[in-house]
Amino acid sequence: MTLLPPRSLVYIVEDDEPVRKALILLIESYGASTLAHDSAEEFLRFRKRLLPITRPSCMVVDLHLNGLNGAQLLEHMRGDLPRLPVIILTAYASSPLAGQALKLGALNVLEKPVDSAALLSAITDALTGR
Repeated sequence: MTLLPPRSLVYIVEDDEPVRKALILLIESYGASTLAHDSAEEFLRFRKRLLPITRPSCMVVDLHLNGLNGAQLLEHMRGDLPRLPVIILTAYASSPLAGQALKLGALNVLEKPVDSAALLSAITDALTGR
């Protein structure tokens, strides 16, 4: 796997701290910056500071979060961040919520435990608009 696009930024929304830390380490080891949040609510409080987005960016979001779930987060983001690509992670890829997330614009739903190469490929596609 090659490095992620220069100056890219990946927002992570994951409530499981060990998983969040592993995602940060993986993504940063391939050259992207990360901003991680432990809940959808925390990210939503932060989102106004994202605008305008001036560098290649995407999100990696756990579908089953405490509080608002990943699909609900996508719904809340529609007005503010409609073009920010989102990759959903879930242990239940066949759940109705995964389908809802895709209908709300998620680019990918990847099953946990996620394969590092598959995740990095999905992030590269999201950052480059493929």
